Amino acid sequence: MLQLENDNLTSAFVDALEQMAFIAAFPPECELPAPVTPLLLRISFRGPVCQRLDLLAGEELGAVMAANIFGAESTEARFRARDALKELLNVTCGAVLSQWPSSESPGFEMSIPEIVPLDAAGWQQLLAEGDFQVLDAEGHFVAIRLADRK
Repeated sequence: MLQLENDNLTSAFVDALEQMAFIAAFPPECELPAPVTPLLLRISFRGPVCQRLDLLAGEELGAVMAANIFGAESTEARFRARDALKELLNVTCGAVLSQWPSSESPGFEMSIPEIVPLDAAGWQQLLAEGDFQVLDAEGHFVAIRLADRK
């Protein structure tokens, strides 16, 4: 079975982050600290391939995104942080799937993004799996991967 490519995913993610929230992301030049409030966001899709997108990010990045997107004050941005991250994952998934040749498939079905709160140990355990593309989003640690759907 064909698999979607991580390079396409990283490019789609960086583009979505820049276009949605005006945040640039690059490979980190140094080790970034784990976020204070780490989250795992997931969205599954099925069609010619059945996979899942996983996003590791801190709620703090979501608050910055929400402030940039909604022009919200810090308290309101904090309230909308998780929604901003879910929408980023949703847009990224849609962008990746739109690159799939339409002649090969009638389309994809995407799930609703879900959030799994993490502790420091869970964060480290996921990163230790080694298949995440790690980025520095203006000082905020973020990582994304394509995984087999479970």
